[in-house]
Amino acid sequence: MAQTDAAAQHLPRQHRTDARRGRRDGRKQIPTYTSVLERLDRGEPISTGYEDLIKSRGRHKIDELLHAFWHAVDRLSRDLATLKGLRAMDEVNLENAEKAMSEARLELSESDLLPRNPTEVGLARTNPDELRARRAAERQRGIVAVNAELRHQREQVAARARAIAEAEELVQVEFVKVQARARAEHDRCLIRISVYWDALVQRHPEGRNLATTRPSVVLELPEWVRAERWDELEPPEETGP
Repeated sequence: MAQTDAAAQHLPRQHRTDARRGRRDGRKQIPTYTSVLERLDRGEPISTGYEDLIKSRGRHKIDELLHAFWHAVDRLSRDLATLKGLRAMDEVNLENAEKAMSEARLELSESDLLPRNPTEVGLARTNPDELRARRAAERQRGIVAVNAELRHQREQVAARARAIAEAEELVQVEFVKVQARARAEHDRCLIRISVYWDALVQRHPEGRNLATTRPSVVLELPEWVRAERWDELEPPEETGP
């Protein structure tokens, strides 16, 4: 027993506390072997008040990590919402430019060749080919102008898409980091529970039976920790200041 206590001195402070609580519960026969068997027969989880406390605090810390993540990326999220709104406008402008190009490329119609002023009335009578050439030149200038606008709108859509992708990647990087911290906290909880139970079964009068009967510790990770991307989550309504 002295060897066990001596080994516990080399554990981190938190683990020493867990081991101390485990030894205390073991001496008090918490839980009793009979109660463990009864719970198993009823299909109930095997736990103690201290194990539940570790799990509760672990879940709280993991929840706080998610809250801190949303707070950290709040400005980026707002910027993304703005960028996506602008992208919708860009797509409308691009669609309008494409329609304008289709119209600009239409062949000259009879109505296009009608005179528009007194000078052209005379030109239509004396030199209709020159009037047609004038309209063709106007058509070509219109195509050039619309084409420039179309190119600008395409560049705008592409630039906006890049800005959105870059902002989303920045948020994703932070999300991966917070997921890793959540998994680390999850693992710390499992280690703490393991330290606690190792000490408990060593002091418990029926510790050997408990050690062979008790199922493995299960601490479910929240869904957001298992998500592939941050935008699969439902953001909070308010991230706070």
